[in-house]
Amino acid sequence: MAIFGLFLILFGALAIVNEFISINFWHYFSLYWPLLFVIAAIHRIILRRKNDFLSWGSLVLFSLIQIQRLQLFHGNIWKVFLGIFIIYLGYQLIFPQKRRSIYTFTTDSRKDDSLTSDEQTNQYRSNSNNNDREEVLDTDMLDESITFNHKDYKIQSQTFSGGNIDLIFSQCRLNFLDTVPMNYITNLECRLKASQLIIQVPDDWEVNFDDGRLGKSSFDHPNYILNIKEKSMGSNIVIV
Repeated sequence: MAIFGLFLILFGALAIVNEFISINFWHYFSLYWPLLFVIAAIHRIILRRKNDFLSWGSLVLFSLIQIQRLQLFHGNIWKVFLGIFIIYLGYQLIFPQKRRSIYTFTTDSRKDDSLTSDEQTNQYRSNSNNNDREEVLDTDMLDESITFNHKDYKIQSQTFSGGNIDLIFSQCRLNFLDTVPMNYITNLECRLKASQLIIQVPDDWEVNFDDGRLGKSSFDHPNYILNIKEKSMGSNIVIV
């Protein structure tokens, strides 16, 4: 969010300067405002290394808007973006193996200190740096909706009962390492659109998906079972 704060400061400063210097600030702003989102997308991809659909989708969409505002393109940019999105969904359907390989886990997730993906093993580990931006949720029933954002939540409950989470063009990490479910089986409904959800669970949990896929199983007789009811489009869920 720091880059958006910088944009706001710059915007306010230029608005003030416009009152003292004879420049048509609002004309230039109305012409080049998409560049702010293009820079934000580039910042997300290069500096924050968020090489996901949200980053690239934002970069393409606002680049097209900027090109149109400069009258270098006279077509319908929303139809172009919709076509790109449909191609992306088609790619996900043609090459489903890349999506299924995401559903993997490490048995030593508490000891690892980096959240990276290995192309050969498809292993995910928790990043200790994420603890700095984790938001603690002291709730027994999860009910979160996130749009165009990135969130890290630590669920701190001794009687967790499940709930639902909605993601639209977003990325979210749910940390259940210190969570104690109320029941042996807990249901979590996940509705994702062009998003990624990372779920971090203790080693004695088993994670199942409603379509029969096994997300994680480290014990013959796990202490708790997390059932994930997934409704997604162009998205994936990572179990670590």
